[in-house]
Amino acid sequence: CDELAESGRAQGLAQQHLPTTSQWLDAVITDNSASPESWCQQLGIRRDLFRVVHFPAPSMDNAPSFTLQPGKRVLWASRLERQKRPDLLVDIATMLKDVHWDVHGTALSADDPHLAALTRLDNVTLHGPFDRFQDIVLPQHRAYVYTTAWDGLPNVLLEAAAAGLPIVAPDVGGIRDLVPAQSLLGTRATALDYVKDIEQLSDNQVRQQRLCMQNLQVATFTWEAFARDMCRIEGYANA
Repeated sequence: CDELAESGRAQGLAQQHLPTTSQWLDAVITDNSASPESWCQQLGIRRDLFRVVHFPAPSMDNAPSFTLQPGKRVLWASRLERQKRPDLLVDIATMLKDVHWDVHGTALSADDPHLAALTRLDNVTLHGPFDRFQDIVLPQHRAYVYTTAWDGLPNVLLEAAAAGLPIVAPDVGGIRDLVPAQSLLGTRATALDYVKDIEQLSDNQVRQQRLCMQNLQVATFTWEAFARDMCRIEGYANA
């Protein structure tokens, strides 16, 4: 996906190179359907140039077995930087005091104000960086909460979905390729919107319905589908 400067201006390899190279390319392979749409609109790139190939979800054979009744814990795992909205995380955790937050990830600096704010909250445990997603998932986790301002289709969401966690996230970028649009929050979702969604998932029936819809989509993110879609790109791979 593009990166967004504080001014709101899109930056990145596609913004820098697609306008001058697209006429020489046979195809551009992308892992989500949202990024090509924005590049066509912003840069005037022709739509038939893009091939969307979803990366397969990882195997989570060693992930914990989840209880039918979700607990009062939620998982947040990402980089503590502007794109991932640590400020929003602080606001949600402050409002949702009866839920314990397992926060995994590193801040850009030790004196980051959002890191300090999270440290002061009694219902937050800061775990630092992690190597494997399946090692940080607990049976008590009600959901995986993803507070992002912009995105493509991040691998951590594939990991969360494969681990059997309902995802609480905004409808930005290519997230709806994986999570059904009706399960996503609005693009400009507030802390209160997140709180309401997380609270709804305390109802096991609601949680199971969300998981069923999510599992139908993640089931299509397989190595077989990945290989098939790659082979359909003329001149790229042998069928």
